[in-house]
Amino acid sequence: MGVGHPPDKQTIRYVVERAATIRRRRYQNDDRYRHYTEAAMLEQVCGVEGVLFDLGEGWWRVGIVMDVIAGVRLDVLANPGELKIRLREPVPPPDRDPPTMLPVRPKTEPASSERGRNPLKWDEW
Repeated sequence: MGVGHPPDKQTIRYVVERAATIRRRRYQNDDRYRHYTEAAMLEQVCGVEGVLFDLGEGWWRVGIVMDVIAGVRLDVLANPGELKIRLREPVPPPDRDPPTMLPVRPKTEPASSERGRNPLKWDEW
């Protein structure tokens, strides 16, 4: 596979499963998670194939790994030309300013008349 060619379905499945397996191995020697069965660990850390997205320079985003134990969602990146895999946290969207409200209309006092100064009264009253 060249630099600009996307990985095939089989490669995507392998890369996502490999990334999830690597992430699960982090918890094997941890006393807090040693009692987890293999099925329980598969539920806590799993990989899902995603929409293929070209990141340039041979890197493709091929899926995600959901790590419930750590509370993170990681993008799975693959460079099939160099046979490399990376996991990264997605970049959060930039903070946007809150929407602006319409400008405040200045309050004007009605002209004084025999009807009083109540702005809720209509002119024909």
